[in-house]
Amino acid sequence: MPVFVVALVLLLIAVLLVIAALFGGSDPTHIDFGSFNIEGPASLVFFAGMGTLLLFAVSLALFRAAARRAAARRADRKRVGELSNKLEAYEREDSGPDRSQT
Repeated sequence: MPVFVVALVLLLIAVLLVIAALFGGSDPTHIDFGSFNIEGPASLVFFAGMGTLLLFAVSLALFRAAARRAAARRADRKRVGELSNKLEAYEREDSGPDRSQT
């Protein structure tokens, strides 16, 4: 339950920051990236940062999903190997000398 409350508070703060950027970020800003410059309102910097953070979060989520899928594939291969070994052992027992005479 406390995690839900923390998530709700963080969501409220994020919404308030977005509202503040929309309505209070009209001051002109100049950003120098060396090879190119950006001029625009301060809210542009805020939303560019939000976009960067969103891309970062999505890439981390994709890495986590890929790692989970890889772990699941490894577990499946391990399980198939174990079952294959059991089947081979069963077939060796079944084809023993006492079974071939019947």
